[in-house]
Amino acid sequence: MKFVLSILCLLLTYGVYSQNVTHIKGRKYEGYSFPKEFYLEGFPPASNRYTLSDTDIYRAEEILLKNIPYLITPCSSHKVKLRKVRLHKYYRQYVGYIDGNKQILVHINFISKDTITSIKELSEDLIMIVDGGSSYWEMIINITTGKVISIKQNGYG
Repeated sequence: MKFVLSILCLLLTYGVYSQNVTHIKGRKYEGYSFPKEFYLEGFPPASNRYTLSDTDIYRAEEILLKNIPYLITPCSSHKVKLRKVRLHKYYRQYVGYIDGNKQILVHINFISKDTITSIKELSEDLIMIVDGGSSYWEMIINITTGKVISIKQNGYG
């Protein structure tokens, strides 16, 4: 009986703490999607987390292509310019969640391919950088409404 109970506890623990990150590769994008079970301390709130499907990510990428953002880049001392993002130069990290209106939101971290030595490191945890300018930025897309909610570019340190 103890053996059966031990096996049952082990299986339940495995199910609760399953953290299989999914590698996503489309025609013009690549990255990792974090399931709702993956431990991310308070980002986004765990109670609202949602495991994105391939279709959800494809939809987010479609919306992104229709709303390609401009980022600030330094030009010379104290001058900056806006430039349209070249999306193919960034890996992505996707986290899904449901808002209070039951709409699916996709948080996407964008990490410049020039700054990563191995794409595998993107599957281990969310990359959180305070500085980095246009090399690290993020976006939240509402795939239910098809709208971009926010774009946040990191500062230059």
